[in-house]
Amino acid sequence: SVTVVPWDYPLKSAEFDGVFVSNGPGDPMMCDKTIKNIKSIVSDPNCKPLFGICLGHQLLSLAIGAKTFKMKYGNRGHNQPCMYENSIRCFITSQNHGFAVDTNTLPQGWSPLFTNANDQTNEGIVHLTLPVFSVQFHPENQAGPQDLELLFDVFLDQVRAHKKGNTSLTVKDRIHKHLTTEGIPMQALNTSLPKKVLILGSGGLSIGQAGEFDYSGSQAIKALKEENIHTVLINPNIATVQTSRGLADKVYFLPITPDYVTQVIKCERPDGILLTFGGQTALNCGV
Repeated sequence: SVTVVPWDYPLKSAEFDGVFVSNGPGDPMMCDKTIKNIKSIVSDPNCKPLFGICLGHQLLSLAIGAKTFKMKYGNRGHNQPCMYENSIRCFITSQNHGFAVDTNTLPQGWSPLFTNANDQTNEGIVHLTLPVFSVQFHPENQAGPQDLELLFDVFLDQVRAHKKGNTSLTVKDRIHKHLTTEGIPMQALNTSLPKKVLILGSGGLSIGQAGEFDYSGSQAIKALKEENIHTVLINPNIATVQTSRGLADKVYFLPITPDYVTQVIKCERPDGILLTFGGQTALNCGV
């Protein structure tokens, strides 16, 4: 059954098993009554599970005493990378917001849950012991093939456990359990950077075709040089930026074929090969 109540209805913990605070537009500071409602839930000695997304995340943060700020541009789009806190795991998310939470104002007992990999703004918070958490992005929108829709499962599992009086697993631990995949490290491995990398550029192109491959390849070379990695490029097209003098450390003007690439590998002995900057030609050659 569904019970419809006004937006400013005073919530009583005896009337529900869990609270979901949904998304919405605008400045969260304007939702004063909702903030007070959420504050009463979180401060209840028998705090029920609560999950907020987007505006709900900002409202929860304000309810616990944290502050929000207006972003210069905001984060909009279907492919925003978010780092799971204290790990190297990155998840692709959908976002549409112009305000963010200031993590420097989080009170004791709360910690960041996710951080935007692009601008380092907060993307979620979680309480260390209470069954309360929230995220800034939209886990319901399935931004990737394996995204964070599972956070709804975390919330529902927490509601069921809390209803049974089972509080042995905190919501923070439950999230960690769901986001941990066997065989995939959560922390950076103690490995050294390669000293030399071979880049397969695009095949023969006409002027104006597939400029994105030339651009991405050029940026890859620049990024590797910033890490002091020696770059070797194979690209048969002289009319490209990536083959310009002084960009790659060494350039082979050869066709992107298995035979020629094998010969270069035997000669150069690179520590690694990048196949994703030459379009389908380089990918097919690598396979």
